[in-house]
Order: sequence, then C-alpha cells, then structure tokens
Amino acid sequence: MDAAIPLLVTAVAWMGLATRQRGAGRPAPGRPQLDAALAPAVGLGSLSLVYFAWRFVGLGNSSFALLAWPALVAVAAWGLSGLGRDARSRAPAPHRPAGRLLAAALCAGLLAYLALAFFLHARQSPVGQFDAWAIWSSRARLLFAAEDPAAALSLLRRAHPDYPLFLPGALAAQFALAGAVSFPVPQWTGALFAAAGATIVGAGVRQLGASAAWSWVAALLLLATPLWIEWGFAQCADVPLACLLAGAALALALQLRSGAPALSPVLAGFLVGLAAWTKNEGMILSLLLFGLFALWSLAVGRGWGLVSRVAGGAALPWSAVVAFKLAWKPTSDLRFFLDAPWRTAVEADRWRFVGASFAERLDPIGGFPAWGLVWTLAAAGIVITLATPIRRRPEVAFLLTLVACCWVAWFGIFVATPLDLSWHLRTALDRLMLQLLPVTLLTAFAGAGLAAQRAR
Repeated sequence: MDAAIPLLVTAVAWMGLATRQRGAGRPAPGRPQLDAALAPAVGLGSLSLVYFAWRFVGLGNSSFALLAWPALVAVAAWGLSGLGRDARSRAPAPHRPAGRLLAAALCAGLLAYLALAFFLHARQSPVGQFDAWAIWSSRARLLFAAEDPAAALSLLRRAHPDYPLFLPGALAAQFALAGAVSFPVPQWTGALFAAAGATIVGAGVRQLGASAAWSWVAALLLLATPLWIEWGFAQCADVPLACLLAGAALALALQLRSGAPALSPVLAGFLVGLAAWTKNEGMILSLLLFGLFALWSLAVGRGWGLVSRVAGGAALPWSAVVAFKLAWKPTSDLRFFLDAPWRTAVEADRWRFVGASFAERLDPIGGFPAWGLVWTLAAAGIVITLATPIRRRPEVAFLLTLVACCWVAWFGIFVATPLDLSWHLRTALDRLMLQLLPVTLLTAFAGAGLAAQRAR
C-alpha cells in the first residue's frame, strides 16, 4: 500500500493543476497530458518544501502526517469538484482514426517492457543503485529518523552533504505519511519521474504547435533510451532534475508566445526554483533558466512584470535552498570546485580530452550503445530547426539558446573540474548529459515539427 503514496500525491497535484489551469471548453491539444506530466514535480516538490519547513522549525513526523493527510484530501476534493464541472462543459471528443491502433499497440509493447524493467530493478536493487543508496535514499532516511536533522547533516563529510533536499525531502515526507521507511516509495517515485519526462516532452512538443505524430515520436524516443530507464528506476535525482529542467524551459517558452500562455508565470517560476532545490547542478540550471528568460522577455517587449511574476514563483524553492545552505550549514565542497577553474581551464589537453569524451557519447556507431540513436536524431532536429525561419520564433529561439548554453556549461564544468578528469568524466558525464536529454528532445522535435508543417 505504501506504493500508492507517490501515486496519490501525484494524482492530487494533477487534479489541482487541471482545475486551476484549465478553462471552460475543450482543453488545448496536449494540455491534459501536460498537467499530468508536471504533477509529480509540482506535487512531490511542494511536499518536499513543506516537509523541510516542518523539520526546519523543529516539528516531527507524526504532526506532519496529521497535517498532510487532511490537506491532501482537501485538495483532492477541490480538484474533483473542478474536474466534474469541466467534464460537463466539455465538447465531445472527435472520432479517432483507426490508424492509431498501430501506435496504441506499439505503446502497449513499450509499457510492457517498462513494467518488466521496473519489476527487475525493484527486485534486484530495492534501495536503488549508484547515488540513490549513497545519497538520496539514505539522506531521506536520515531526515525521517533524526530528531535534529541539521545536527545529523553537519556530521556528514562525504557524498555531497550540501546537496539540496528535493528528493530526500519528498521521500522523507512520504515515509512520514506511511509511518515508517518504505522501499516502494522511492521505487515508485523514480518510476513516476521517468514517465513524467516522456510526457513533458510529448505534451510540450504538442503545446509548442507541432503535430501529434512529432510529439509521440519524441516521447517514445525518450522512453526507449536505455540510460533514461536505467537511471530513472535507479531512484537517482538526475531524472527528476531533467524533468524539472524540461518542464521549466517549456513553461517559460510558452510565456513568450503571443496570446495567453498555457501555464501561469508563477508556476513556471516555481518549476525553475525546484530545479535549484534538487542538486547543485540544478542551481546552475535554475539561474541559467531565469537569466535567459529575463533577457528574452525584455527583448520581445514583455517587460519586467512578467519577469517579476516568474521570480515570485521561484522565490519559495530558492528560499528553501538558501535556508538549508546557511542555517543547517552542511559541509560544502563547492569551494573546492571553485578553487581550480583558472588553473585548469588553460590546459589545452583537458579541452581535447573532454571534447573527445563528449564526441564518444554522441557517436551513434562507435559510441555508447546505451544511448542508441537518441543524440543523432536530436541533433538532426536541431539542424532542421536552425535551417528554417522557425528558429526566429521567440519561444523556439529561447529553447535553442537555452540548450546551447546548458551544453556549454556542462562542457566547462568538466574542463575546470579539480577532480581526476578521467574518473570524473567516466562517473558523471552520462548523468549530466541525461539531465539535458528531455529539454534537447523537446527543442529538436518541436522545432523540426513546426518546420515540417511550414514546408507543406
């Protein structure tokens, strides 16, 4: 039954998003899927922030559960009432062509494969793999069990004690709801984010104006990428961060389109802030997202009002990041990383070695089989977008610039790393590339799909 908790939190968040965001009449193409895609991030992110605030002021798990359960029931009741009104006002769905039966069959086969993969991962690694048992799940158990989490964290010297608490906080909050540490909670949380990433990509491509065919191909391509499934079911934070980056980028890009945006700027800012609440890399991505959006918003004449609303949405998660870093004072290794860049960045051999490592991952023939053709197809979509006037649309130009800046930033991190370069690339490069995969696919397939429609 504990497995139902992450599903319940996500369902409640989805009902709240659908009721709050959806207007009267039939929703826009891809909109119901987008609400569902953002629900894990919004629901579990909100739960994590509330739990952190609860423990920050010295309160315990029992009182948190007494507060959280009635709150979830209240939000669910409000959401169900809104969905009922929306269903009565909605026009009948159009007839679906029989040609979609093949797509449905392919999806069913992929879902069967994913279900088997999830079962095997859960059975063979019940506490997760890699950083899950070293950082995320173990940190969640510490937050749940410690009478004074700040004191407990201050004793840690390894495994990045200063990493923000999106995933540990969300897991510990669900442990509090369950009344005990539970293996199914992190297992299903990881699976939810693995599915959410594909849904964000598919619904986002549709929201940006491309056809349903392009959105389905983009979503299925992400789910068919072996490393996405491996790291998602491993219960690590890189897949949630990838979902937050793609969701925030999409929400910000929709603000730049003409007409009323599909998502509120406050929600967009909240997703931007949650990226910072996830990992130290997420702090870099969050600042990059907000900085680029501010520039683009001013460039297209939206003014500071829109920027301030996005900043307001990001303020709460960023406040949690600052409070965690300053008040709980976990041991930080950021100073160690910031001490070396000026010495290492001038070494030409490092640039060549990092470039060769990136090229090896992107090579569809002699590279890493676990990536498959995903980067080749994404690169093709980016090239098609850049070769057509579609690239001038503000939302597309914003996404293209964001993707380019993210890749340049990650390249620079490895050039400047004070760690052993070979070891750092071997252990971290695939994970950091994974963080950029959904937003890269979203940009590539939305741009290519729009270019294909324009060419007709």
